[in-house]
Amino acid sequence: MRFLFLLSAFCVLTSSVGSAQWLEARIPAGTEPSAVCLNPLRNKVYCANSSSANVTVVSAETNEVIATVTVGAYPLDFCYNSRDDKVYCASLHGNCVTVIDGASDSVINTLGALSQAFALCYNPAENKVYCAVYGADEVSIIDGASDSVLATVSVAADPCALCLDDRDNLVYVGSNLSRNVTVIDGASNQAIATIETGADPIGLCYNSRDNKVYAANYYDDNVAVINCSTNQVVAKVPVSGGPRILCYNPVSNKVYCGSAGGPEYNVTVVDGASDSVRAVLQVQEYPSALGHDPVNNRVYCSSLWGNYVAVIDGATDSLLRTIPVGSKPIALVHSSYLNRTYVAESESDSIAVLRDSMPAGVTEQKVGDRLGRKPGPTIVRGVLHLGVDSRQHTAFRAELLDVSGRRVMELRPGENDIKHLSPGVYFVHQASSVMRNASSIVPAASRVTKVVILR
Repeated sequence: MRFLFLLSAFCVLTSSVGSAQWLEARIPAGTEPSAVCLNPLRNKVYCANSSSANVTVVSAETNEVIATVTVGAYPLDFCYNSRDDKVYCASLHGNCVTVIDGASDSVINTLGALSQAFALCYNPAENKVYCAVYGADEVSIIDGASDSVLATVSVAADPCALCLDDRDNLVYVGSNLSRNVTVIDGASNQAIATIETGADPIGLCYNSRDNKVYAANYYDDNVAVINCSTNQVVAKVPVSGGPRILCYNPVSNKVYCGSAGGPEYNVTVVDGASDSVRAVLQVQEYPSALGHDPVNNRVYCSSLWGNYVAVIDGATDSLLRTIPVGSKPIALVHSSYLNRTYVAESESDSIAVLRDSMPAGVTEQKVGDRLGRKPGPTIVRGVLHLGVDSRQHTAFRAELLDVSGRRVMELRPGENDIKHLSPGVYFVHQASSVMRNASSIVPAASRVTKVVILR
């Protein structure tokens, strides 16, 4: 039986005062690390080593290498199956996807005949894994229980990016040599729409609050905004320098776009509600990866040629600091449970571990305790109870996020059934407006509460 074990790490997301980030450790990996993935249930980090055709497995609690797993040639991407505790690794030159057991770190299956397997995406509602097959212009849909291919969907040339809209159960596919994004229905495994977004949509991300997908059009220097309800482009946001990578901040409802085409290298901050540019931050020498920390509300951006990671304040859109790391940082993943960010250093053959102190205002809470003066989330028999202060509440919004900051489900005041969720670490993000007087309604500070679900 799954139940909530702990409610902790309550914070008011208004300031970064009293916290800092630093390089905690560097862990040896294989040759030319290219991707990293978190197993939040086991507290493990997986690092794909493209030139040595293996995966380094690291204990996130001790920062020690605990296993090395052989996979196909030139592994490039991961995804984690939270329902069955499995890690999937796509190998470009090996033309395969390797399935790794999350408990034993042993290979339990290899799916071949996938010409240049490039990118992966997991759909927890359907328990399916989507693989962008770059060399065949298709997406293979893999059953997460049996690890067999259920269907193959033809898409535009050179698919390279995948994104899940969990509200509508849709998967979006960006293709390198096209102007299109293909939409796949998660239930039927059929392509239901082809959306013209712009030249070379090589980066995608999903805005869970406003139900929109953003597509980075590398050669058009803009980001197309897709309304997921209609699958129509509703806006194009100008972004200079070849937009390439995207990341969504669900706490502040912002989208971050890294431009890597030069001569300017920067991160553009886009408001998720208005789709307007809020700020442009200079992250020199090729932004290579973006990741969001939902507890501290920070965004991490690695600089491939600058050999550092920039830390951005998610509330103020300011650059807090840069942290020097090893040569060619190319990918990163954040563990909110351990408050660390893991960075793959492709030329140093290692993993940098960045540590973050907890921000001011964080307290530990037990199940059933009230968070401050407002009713906090509690759980009984697989039902998450979310209280609201009826004396002040005028508008309420809450959502459950996974450790990567992706929205898992919307929450409503009262009872929320969470028995279908896989074990692991999640975060309840709450925001509301309060009535100060008869004519004044003002927004209250956002709150994030960490919840740990065990079997």
